[in-house]
Amino acid sequence: MIQLYRIIAVTLLLLLTLVGAALNESSSASAALEGLPWGTVNLLVLTDVHSWIAGHERHESNMNVDYGDVLSFVQRLHKFVDSQQEQDMDLYLVMNGDFMDGTGLSTRPPRYLTPLLKQMPFDVINLGNHELYDNATIDFILDEFIPDWNGHYLTSNTLYEPTRQTLGSQYCILRGRASTTLTFGFLFNFQGHSKNTIVENVQDVVRQSWFQHVLVNEEYDTILVMAHMHVTDPLVQIILDAIREHTNCSVAFVTGHTHLRRYEVLDENSVSFEAGRFLDTIGFMSWNPADAAIDSPLSPEEKFPHLFIDTSRDILTEILHATDNSTNNLPTMEGIRLTDKIHTTQGDMGLLKTVGCSPHVYELATPINEKLSLWGLYIHQIIPERLLQTPGKVYVEGTGSLRYDLMNGKILIDDVISVCPFNQTILEVAVDVPATKLLEALGIEVPPHSHGALKPNSILPEGKQLPTWAIATTLNTGILDLDQHYRVLTPLYYADYLKGRIANVTGTPAIDSITVKKADNPKLNESTTDLWKDYIEANWKCKKSESILEIIDPPPPPPIESDEPPPEERPLVVAFFICFIVLGLSAYKKRRMQYFSYQSIPDAKATEALFRKTSQTSAMYQ
Repeated sequence: MIQLYRIIAVTLLLLLTLVGAALNESSSASAALEGLPWGTVNLLVLTDVHSWIAGHERHESNMNVDYGDVLSFVQRLHKFVDSQQEQDMDLYLVMNGDFMDGTGLSTRPPRYLTPLLKQMPFDVINLGNHELYDNATIDFILDEFIPDWNGHYLTSNTLYEPTRQTLGSQYCILRGRASTTLTFGFLFNFQGHSKNTIVENVQDVVRQSWFQHVLVNEEYDTILVMAHMHVTDPLVQIILDAIREHTNCSVAFVTGHTHLRRYEVLDENSVSFEAGRFLDTIGFMSWNPADAAIDSPLSPEEKFPHLFIDTSRDILTEILHATDNSTNNLPTMEGIRLTDKIHTTQGDMGLLKTVGCSPHVYELATPINEKLSLWGLYIHQIIPERLLQTPGKVYVEGTGSLRYDLMNGKILIDDVISVCPFNQTILEVAVDVPATKLLEALGIEVPPHSHGALKPNSILPEGKQLPTWAIATTLNTGILDLDQHYRVLTPLYYADYLKGRIANVTGTPAIDSITVKKADNPKLNESTTDLWKDYIEANWKCKKSESILEIIDPPPPPPIESDEPPPEERPLVVAFFICFIVLGLSAYKKRRMQYFSYQSIPDAKATEALFRKTSQTSAMYQ
């Protein structure tokens, strides 16, 4: 027996040594491998959040981060950076535009949303196209939001029409303890803006004297370009070429607008980085400005390491612990307070009221004619039932206007708005239009051998799951009678375009639009979001168990029975337990390494299908 105990003791000593080595390796491993790939300049990137600041937790538990959690994450990372006085490190939080249009928190003007955004410690904010559709919104942002950012709200090519001055600043300089970063903020050449704004062409702005003067006369060691445009938009290269006429320093582009996770190399010292949408991603990218000043053997990917971080509280907590193993908690008091403010605001706005209960998940990207398609539900059921009960009418809408899946279970007002956020008034824009002329106006070719009838929603652009235009006819058919003449209905946003196109192909003058009234209340105008709300209320009543949250006390725990082994077996149990810990640590570390080695999504087409979920019908719906 004594010999057995000696063997077990030696075994335990060896195992404890292995455990200590594993723990030491885990805690001392470099942040570049187990946490964030730190550099001199470190960016946390949010883009195209579209007011999803409350996150997705109610329906998608794997994306449970809200802006309170992001605030906590940033605060804890800043605490870490501040503690590394011997390291040359700066950390910045940047937001690349399109904070509006997406959930019920976004109104026009955004009087409920902006007080919440002001709680975030953004170092730079860029302008997105969704902030530019409405005169009242622009005036509100100009007076009530931009001044709060002390010159760091950037609008390098967007002017306020009454003054012909930029809405925000043309540029700013981020002065850290380790770097000086010249920063610009561009919007793509957007034409659908409100009348009280001017968006100058990017290619013209980079030739203007102020831009050239800044590049020549300001002191900086690196450049950040916030660019609300596709990751490889030709305008990105135009900006880079203009910069390269004066300097070969490191240039990081933070791009957006197209709702992708993408990373592209532009030249030896420049990359473009786009970090998702709707708060599904926190982007991280870093670089060392000195790498551009020497003949570095590093590739651009090595000079600009990056991560797409899924917005899960568990993942953020893992990153914090990997960065500083004394940090095991994510929330800070300020973060908790912001989360509470977000939820309180939602409640005060009536966004948490139940509308009904959905029997299924209806997916935005599913083709219209397939089961459980969100667009199929809209075009084959909701529109015909609410608008097209009178024969001879057809409804047309661009497929960028719906924005998110409709989840199953309890549906709140905020969920309805998230699916259809724009709430456009519906208009009748044309009468007595031959079906073939309507299709011509929409750019849809009639296939041969159509035999007088066509399902237009089955005609898809190459590589697309949805048509550019969704067309609703009579209930459940989706069939357009090619010999019929129709009255054409459409949301306000498309009205002028469709009227012009129809007038052009028919050779008849456009008519004055007629506002469509609610069938059950002719005093009220019909609108797109209300169509969804009214349909769900009428057809998807909640059962009592779905509509009322029942709190049930858990059953008492069973009596505790001792499973303790006899004394002679205890050393073997301890040895087994320690082996289990070692194996667990090894597996845990391997999983973390797999996650943090993820750099980018190799299949661009798969990325687009997964993260875009929106059509390019118009800039409004991106």
